[in-house]
Amino acid sequence: MYGEALKTRIAEERRRELALEGNGVYDYIRTGKDIVRPESDHVNTGVNVSNLDISATSPKTIYPIPASEVEASGMEQTIGYD
Repeated sequence: MYGEALKTRIAEERRRELALEGNGVYDYIRTGKDIVRPESDHVNTGVNVSNLDISATSPKTIYPIPASEVEASGMEQTIGYD
């Protein structure tokens, strides 16, 4: 197994390893892959299905700078959290 097939298997295994650690989203961001969550996985869960898919470059993937840090340093808040 070589090339793309190997990369796919490695990505799948890594996803399993990170599944319960809460760090899987960082792999999506690092690799530039969009976060796609099928609507069918969220039937009767109360989740707003209009917010399931997130682009890897979306400001939603970056945490806001704490307000105390913004005030102390004068830096600008992360786009999307103003």
